[in-house]
Amino acid sequence: NNNNNNNNETKEGDEPASVDEWLEMLDLSCYADTFRKHLYTEMERVRNIWEVELTAVLEITKPGHRHRMMASLPDNGSQPTIQDINQELSHLKSSMQELETKVVPQTSGTGTLRHSHK
Repeated sequence: NNNNNNNNETKEGDEPASVDEWLEMLDLSCYADTFRKHLYTEMERVRNIWEVELTAVLEITKPGHRHRMMASLPDNGSQPTIQDINQELSHLKSSMQELETKVVPQTSGTGTLRHSHK
């Protein structure tokens, strides 16, 4: 009987629909807020995550938890190329600029802020 081989294979229908569902499936829902806070809100992005991101960005310190996450994702194959990294970097830069325009108040350039320190 061949049925015991199916445990490690994820079928198309088994794929979690959301990051929350994926974390729940791994019994790691405690990281849901962390993933959301760092804008890992779509499975498409999570599927391409590198272990270094889990450590450095999401600050997931427990090796067992990182391993469980990485093992549940399809193998990304080769390491990212410099082009991949640059593309991700420019995406992050544009996201940062977009956030800055929403967070940093725009000044009219009249210099009125200078009067505040005496």
